[in-house]
Amino acid sequence: MGAITHSGEVVPAARPRRRGHSAPHGQFFTLPAVAGFLWQVVDLLAPTPCQRVLDLAAGDGVLLDEGCRRGFTTSADALGLEIDSDIVRDRPAHSARIEAGDGLLDAGTRLHDWRADLVVGNPPFGRSRDLISDGQRHRLELEADAPGAIWGPRARTRDGRFTDPAGSCRVEELFLERALRLVGDGGHVAYILSDGMLSNRRGQVARNWLGEHAHLLA
Repeated sequence: MGAITHSGEVVPAARPRRRGHSAPHGQFFTLPAVAGFLWQVVDLLAPTPCQRVLDLAAGDGVLLDEGCRRGFTTSADALGLEIDSDIVRDRPAHSARIEAGDGLLDAGTRLHDWRADLVVGNPPFGRSRDLISDGQRHRLELEADAPGAIWGPRARTRDGRFTDPAGSCRVEELFLERALRLVGDGGHVAYILSDGMLSNRRGQVARNWLGEHAHLLA
């Protein structure tokens, strides 16, 4: 799990879901105990009040719901995006709002005019060639504000298209870049990530980018 503070200076699961079980989009549905632990870490490392909380790959909403239950935010100030519309339809009416949408590319109806104080998440993880659709790839290549800088210059051609090596780059890195773009100055990102991102040689380019744009707390 990584808790990252934003630098102000530098800028569909078709079958029954089981928590901890991988779905076709690369999600792992977060266990309640893990969600609780994430909020304990937030309380230790970023104890200042946070109202606006965002989850870009919200799944069934356990992280946002746990944050509301613990008093870190409210259902009115918490927002999630989830690519699997079936999951969104199952949400109780009184819970934190989750919209159907692509957390990498879509803004959501409430993201146009505010920045998050905190972005939480257990993002999909795996190689981009396995998890990114042709449509997503096309948008990532063409849209100016789409994430991709974290993969470094070798991941793109001069005309902006992804190279073959980009297929081995990690999707969770894109979610981390998007989170840092959507969190306000002085805000935090608390993500559940494998330790490989901070230790594997292949993750060095992403680590270099993070070092320029954020401060790693844990």
